[in-house]
Amino acid sequence: MVDPTQIGPYPVSRALGAGAMGSVYLGQHPRLGIPVAIKLLNRRQPEAVVRFRREAELMARIKDPRVVRVFEAGLCEHGPFLVLEYCPGKDLRALLKEQGAFPPREAAALVAEIARGVAAAHQAGVIHRDLKPANVLVVAGGRPRVTDFGVARPVTRVELQSLTQSGAVLGSPAYMAPEQVTDAREVDA
Repeated sequence: MVDPTQIGPYPVSRALGAGAMGSVYLGQHPRLGIPVAIKLLNRRQPEAVVRFRREAELMARIKDPRVVRVFEAGLCEHGPFLVLEYCPGKDLRALLKEQGAFPPREAAALVAEIARGVAAAHQAGVIHRDLKPANVLVVAGGRPRVTDFGVARPVTRVELQSLTQSGAVLGSPAYMAPEQVTDAREVDA
């Protein structure tokens, strides 16, 4: 696929990255003139579209400076898209690969901030289910921002319309809690 120059009303300047489900682009908010990250879903299967919409709805609940904000969800000729807060920096996986392990105090402070972001998600009724270094952006000043809620689910059973099939493994095995490997539908805060 050729990178789009526009996604919905958002002009695109360049690709920021790609994953299994989508690609992320740097765009410009047409009215506010601020940079935004635009996540474009690569898959068109109904379940993927429902999960993508759920990602937007769950992220919108979380109001915490340690979690990337979602501004809009839409549909354009390229497919479903999310408009996210642009957080210039690198993901934690890239930083660890580039510079190696953080000094103990710095690592502890970073993990504590990530945990506060995850706790804010839990307070907003959201379970991430794929927390790993690649899903944590580290911005100026070393501040972490949790992102990619693609396999997240609501905390309460009342809201849960399960998209997870019995026996399905969701998340990244190297970073999963044992209970998530056993049954991803039963994971809680």
